[in-house]
Amino acid sequence: MKMTDRIYDILLITDYKGRILKVVESKVRLNGFPKEGQNILDITDKSSRIKMIRFLYEVISYKKTKLWEQCFNIENVLHEVSVQAEILDEYSILIGIITTPYILHMYNEMMR
Repeated sequence: MKMTDRIYDILLITDYKGRILKVVESKVRLNGFPKEGQNILDITDKSSRIKMIRFLYEVISYKKTKLWEQCFNIENVLHEVSVQAEILDEYSILIGIITTPYILHMYNEMMR
C-alpha cells in the first residue's frame, strides 16, 4: 500500500538520520512534538530505538516501508504510534505517523 493511500496525523520530512527538516502536516501535537530540528530517534522510547533504526535502514535500503508500530516517549509519556515512510530524494525521507496505532484503529472500526 502506498503512503498516499492513508491519512496520517503527522507528516514529516527528515534527513536519513531522522532529524526533522520540515513538519508538512500535524493534525495533532504530542507534548510539543513534532518540531523542526528534533530527531525522531530522540523521542523514540529506549525500548524501541533499535526498531526505529531498523525502520530508517529499511526505508533507505528499499525506498519505502510498510506500517511499523513504534513507541514514542515524549516528556515521559508513552505514545504507541504507527509509522510508514518513503524516500523523497537522495537526502530526505517522508514519514507518516498515525497516532492511534493502525491495529487499534482497525479493531475499533470492526467493533462499530
